[in-house]
Amino acid sequence: MPTTSPVLIGGLELDLPAMQRRLKKRISKGEFFALLFSLGMALIFFITRPDNIYFDLANYLRAGRGDFGEYYYGYWLLPVFWLLNKIPFHFAALLLSIASISALFFAGRLFGGSTAVVLTGYQAFYMMYYGQLTAIVIGGLALLWWGLAKRNGWLAGLGFLIAATKYQSDFLAAAFLLVCAPIAWKEKWKTLWVPAAGFGLSLLLYPGWIFTQLETLRQTPANDFASLSLWQWFGAAVIVLWLPVIFTPMPPQRRIVLLVATTTLALPYYQQADLLSLFVLPVGWLFPLLGNLGYLSLLFGYPALKALVVIPLVMYGLLLWQTLREYISARQVMA
Repeated sequence: MPTTSPVLIGGLELDLPAMQRRLKKRISKGEFFALLFSLGMALIFFITRPDNIYFDLANYLRAGRGDFGEYYYGYWLLPVFWLLNKIPFHFAALLLSIASISALFFAGRLFGGSTAVVLTGYQAFYMMYYGQLTAIVIGGLALLWWGLAKRNGWLAGLGFLIAATKYQSDFLAAAFLLVCAPIAWKEKWKTLWVPAAGFGLSLLLYPGWIFTQLETLRQTPANDFASLSLWQWFGAAVIVLWLPVIFTPMPPQRRIVLLVATTTLALPYYQQADLLSLFVLPVGWLFPLLGNLGYLSLLFGYPALKALVVIPLVMYGLLLWQTLREYISARQVMA
């Protein structure tokens, strides 16, 4: 296990050679174990098929067949679900699990996160159990960052489009990466034509889907039993959490992590499994490890999952405190 600081923000530089080295480096013993263990869990889920397994995937596949009653994502991914409907359900679930493990490994390697801890954590297994898209959109975030480093607008745009599928959370993360990337804006604009084309095509294939989605949200609100957002307790007042993150001078790498952490706290809705978007970033090993407190839900139910809000909250406080200390030190040196 890495012996890094609990709050480590190295690795988010837009440094293509460093990314390539991380992607190509030899798989460590910890990563090898984590890959085998997570694949083994995917096979156990596939073979034993316990009750309520792959609940979210079932909703995605129904949407691929034209039933949008519980579909809360961008419609540009529906052709993928249409294709997955062509194979037996549990094989589609196994394929999604393998793709999710691969996406988490890719994202952890690319961003410099603690890949082995993330792959063997509660959130990763929760995501696979329910057949969620979380890891796929995280792979999109990594693809966006890699494409920006390569100055490849098509690749970055594809990553943005995939990440934006969960527009209620990871669309913002993708936007933060794009805005904070230390490259010329003319390069950033080149990234947007792919998501724009994907969005436009979705409107051609599914006219009026935005209004359909709004009606779905009105009639069947998304399950918020495991939502972390402080909004559910303090209402819209939590938007003040954005102010210091946006306006305080700080290194861009730290700002990216703080922006992603703030999305978990200050959006109206944020599921605990989506903490994976934060954990794949270079934040050290401790925070992903603390995600395993989610297993307390076996004893205490959903309140234990909601309590995981303490993880991004502590990270938020520590990073702002670090920024404040650096500012005070700089002022003292100048005095």
